[in-house]
Amino acid sequence: ELYVQMGQQYNTNANIDLIQTIYDQSKLNNIKSGRVNIKIAQSQDKQNTEFLIYNTSRAYLQVLIYREYESKLTDNILAYSELAKILELQLENGVAIETDLDRIKVSLKSAEYQLGEVVTQKRNALNNLKNTMGLPLAIELTIIDSVNYERYANFPNVPTLVMDSLSDYSINKTNVALQKINYQNKKAASILVETHAKAG
Repeated sequence: ELYVQMGQQYNTNANIDLIQTIYDQSKLNNIKSGRVNIKIAQSQDKQNTEFLIYNTSRAYLQVLIYREYESKLTDNILAYSELAKILELQLENGVAIETDLDRIKVSLKSAEYQLGEVVTQKRNALNNLKNTMGLPLAIELTIIDSVNYERYANFPNVPTLVMDSLSDYSINKTNVALQKINYQNKKAASILVETHAKAG
């Protein structure tokens, strides 16, 4: 008996591995954290708007304060100038003494110096207002003060403070929720339910 082999013998094995994730808590937590991140972004947008309104109002009021201060100093300078003229006449007539005139001249020089400082501060405050409003510094900005501030002097009765209405509090509260989700995500990384199928 004689065995003859024709061709080559091949050994073929086929294996198929299928892995199907049935439940993955970390994926669900990622969806939750996405929603929380959107809420944080909305709160930060609200906070940015509040900061813009506050900074613009503050800069506007600074301009008004320096303008009023400039007006008062100008009035003082005029009064000191008139008083100095009167004292010079009284000194010529022998009714006043020279130290009174010297005091008035010192006060006049001091008021003139303060006026120069206030003009500079008013210009800086106006530039700060332009910057806060997003305007170029070279543009001319005219401030017309036509607001009745007496109306705003009396504050209305405000009910109890609602902490959730504060932007910082809302953002921090949402960040705490995000940290809880991140903690749950790390904890859930070990809980993964999968099915395995093997054929072959």
